[in-house]
Amino acid sequence: MITIEKQDLILNLTIDAIGTETVSLEDALGRVLRENVHADMDMPPFRKSSVDGYACRAADLNNELEIAETIQAGMWPTKILGENLASKIMTGAPLPEGADFIFMVEEFAFRVKIF
Repeated sequence: MITIEKQDLILNLTIDAIGTETVSLEDALGRVLRENVHADMDMPPFRKSSVDGYACRAADLNNELEIAETIQAGMWPTKILGENLASKIMTGAPLPEGADFIFMVEEFAFRVKIF
């Protein structure tokens, strides 16, 4: 276990850069970037699901929902989500038109009646 004193020492450590150099991606393993790198565009360039779950309209969350389709990553939605419709959606898949909410697959059991 690390002591508070050692933790403070580590958190307050400053490291001086000893220089920079440009290397190929293949030679970059084990090296540290001198500055942060930020993407200049969203990839993929569409609204996508960040979880496995069910896409729907937030206005319909308290209603019984009918599953319109299953959208896998790499597939495009074929249905527009209207009132009381939901689409089962996988991580990375494009959001269907009309969806403004996704609940995770782990929450599904709390939203259906089990007989």
